[in-house]
Amino acid sequence: MFAVPGRLSDERSEGCNFLIKTNKAALIESAQDIRYLLNWDLEQVTKKAIQKKLFIELPDDQRVVFEALQNHPEAIVDELCELLKLPLSKLSAILLQLEIAGIVEVLPGKRWRIL
Repeated sequence: MFAVPGRLSDERSEGCNFLIKTNKAALIESAQDIRYLLNWDLEQVTKKAIQKKLFIELPDDQRVVFEALQNHPEAIVDELCELLKLPLSKLSAILLQLEIAGIVEVLPGKRWRIL
């Protein structure tokens, strides 16, 4: 909640001043204050380019999943489980490891793809 302070002598300002005084509302003096408090960064934030590795060295279990994703782009987890004959818990752990390494990403609908 935000409040614009009013004159101390004006009884119509008592509500806003009380909210500010009791930390129920943030003090707003300009539109910049709202942008700051809502963490709206209006400047374009450029993502750092990530250098892709040309030769990825992976443990055997991760390599098998990676190769399956190369052959089946945007594969659904259930399809990968069936294709690789892996339990869902094991496949999920491998996919998480690959995601943390920045090799794959999850998509809506339990789909995965190589970055």
